[in-house]
Amino acid sequence: MSATQINHNPYTICSVGGWGEIKNIKTLLRAFTLHSKSHKASRLVLFGSELGPGEAGECWAVKHNLHHGVVFMGRKPRDFILDFLENEADLMVHPSRVETHGMVLIEAMACGVPVIGGQMSGAIPWTLEHGNSGYLCDICDPHEIAHTIGKAINDSDATLKMTEHAWKWASQRFSIEQAAVANMEFFERLA
Repeated sequence: MSATQINHNPYTICSVGGWGEIKNIKTLLRAFTLHSKSHKASRLVLFGSELGPGEAGECWAVKHNLHHGVVFMGRKPRDFILDFLENEADLMVHPSRVETHGMVLIEAMACGVPVIGGQMSGAIPWTLEHGNSGYLCDICDPHEIAHTIGKAINDSDATLKMTEHAWKWASQRFSIEQAAVANMEFFERLA
């Protein structure tokens, strides 16, 4: 693309989880609405249970006027989501209040998508290497999420550097080979 061409594609933020208090999509919808006031060319794409057209998440968002610029995709096969991460997503926000590990974060990092997660959300800080492989924020505060989204977008050099580091971290720390070695060591200790 030349410098004179304009990219008409919206900046695509996504989240993969589900509807409910633990996954915290209500706060993300509030944050996206705040973010959209200054970044009108953004869209939020939501994947997961009860996040499809006409399902609980969309109904709640419409009722609270938080549905503008939001695409409710619902449940999709893993391959569909991986393809979306590789080809459409510019940023993933994972607002889950509690997470034991967050495989979807690793998948996003492996696809070269920057990630935002909760600084106090179980294993998410560890998975994101305590902020070295993804942005951490207070995911209970929509203003904080919106601010962190803006930071990820506006400081593109830092985000690119973090994303490249995250890709290396994910490929080294979470590779199939690494998991196999760790499992073998665990089973040898048990024996």
